[in-house]
Amino acid sequence: MQGKDYEFIVKANGVMSGNFTAYSSEQEPWLKFDHTANFDNQGGVMSVSKAYVPDGGNGGERLLTVKISDVNFNETEASHQDYHGWFDSDRTTKMAWSISRKVEVFEGENGKPLATLDIEYFGVAEARKSTERGNSYDSDFDSGTHWDSKANTFKADVSLMIGDSTCALQHHWFDPNRNPLGGGFQMWSSSYGDIPWAQDYKVTGGPDFGFIYKDQWGIDETVVNAGPDSPPVVAAALGFMISYWLHPKRVEDDAAKLAMKVLSERLGWFG
Repeated sequence: MQGKDYEFIVKANGVMSGNFTAYSSEQEPWLKFDHTANFDNQGGVMSVSKAYVPDGGNGGERLLTVKISDVNFNETEASHQDYHGWFDSDRTTKMAWSISRKVEVFEGENGKPLATLDIEYFGVAEARKSTERGNSYDSDFDSGTHWDSKANTFKADVSLMIGDSTCALQHHWFDPNRNPLGGGFQMWSSSYGDIPWAQDYKVTGGPDFGFIYKDQWGIDETVVNAGPDSPPVVAAALGFMISYWLHPKRVEDDAAKLAMKVLSERLGWFG
């Protein structure tokens, strides 16, 4: 297939489906992306096979196997604060964190490695437990306990190998002119980190190709443009994995949940 331009349009098979299909610009189904899991918060395998098989063709042929690692979360710095007042009791945990993931692409089902992607995200997260209290005469002295969490991603280090080529991934996830840590992560504000879902990307340094993530209210698409020097099926698989499953907004959701888990474990008996 290599040696000409290809455009793939990848979209879910249905609103509730975990599997995806890559179509041509003429809406002809080309590739099937079948998943073993939801990759948001766990690892798994995506198989890439032909979506359309002509009469007499091999309908069961797997073209690629794509493996993605689990979410590896590390807390790198933390700060805890308690506030006890007459009417409330607030406790917060703020932390600097990193999340790393790895994607490996193999030929066929158990074939030679074709590409490797290592990515590590860095960010800040906050989890908060707040308790509103009435007066001592209330039958329900504790009038309500609330838990909340949030996270922002502000940096990502990417290492991408395709074949023997070390490639660069160009993206617009972050504003290079801002400093989300301010005077230290303890001063972090939730106003940072508003990364839009819609993004465009470019891979350079070998088999060059570009791809775009389109945010379309639940029917999102990834459009991959593979040039004549790039392996088109590998480009389609990598473009989809990076733009869809490895988007920083998904990482922020993971970090917020994990920060909440850390807080609840540290403040468990107060809950």
